Amino acid sequence: MAGLKIECHLTHFDKEEQDDVWIRKCAEWGWAIVTSDKATETDPVNRLAVIESGARIFFLDSGSCRAIFWAAAMVVSKQVIYQTIAGTKGPFFANITRETATLVKNIRQPTIEPPTSAVTAAAPALPTPDP
Repeated sequence: MAGLKIECHLTHFDKEEQDDVWIRKCAEWGWAIVTSDKATETDPVNRLAVIESGARIFFLDSGSCRAIFWAAAMVVSKQVIYQTIAGTKGPFFANITRETATLVKNIRQPTIEPPTSAVTAAAPALPTPDP
């Protein structure tokens, strides 16, 4: 997709594979993970897998949008995603949003303890690159 290499979960893992297993494997392969499953951040087993493996997780802000809208958001935010990966050592969580002013935001380091609220302290949004 426009310079992004996308790997489908089911190409490499069984549908029933435990999240902590595939998270660790993706991190081992050097892949960034894009998901709409925000429970990854609050589930203790998955959060520990992220921390121990150095995984880089991008959450789609809303899982209820059609895939075509998220594909467009990924293409538009591609450069910022690359900058985030290059400039932020894993483990980290970040959000991808469809808002044009801040496509990748709220980059945060996971801790063993779950976030105290659904919205954690926001890091400054990275600027949107010029076309």
